[in-house]
Amino acid sequence: MIEDTIKWFFKPDSVFATERLAHGEWAIIPSLLKNSLKRALFIAPGLYVCDIKGKQLVAASVLGSLGVSLSLVAYFLMTPDYTTDLCGE
Repeated sequence: MIEDTIKWFFKPDSVFATERLAHGEWAIIPSLLKNSLKRALFIAPGLYVCDIKGKQLVAASVLGSLGVSLSLVAYFLMTPDYTTDLCGE
């Protein structure tokens, strides 16, 4: 149970989710949100060290993470020939 949760938490699919969203796959939004929240947890300690605490810490880490995801979606929209397919041609 714990091992499955750890594997789920660290599954690296954020870039893939943003690319799929940019290609119009709306069903990927829950995965994208999951990855944004996971990234926010990694951003939070750095903000805490910078003396940001409480509600501001939560808001800044979540908004910063969502900003990263949205910038990746924008990148894939502006660069439609780019792909994360590692096995493709």
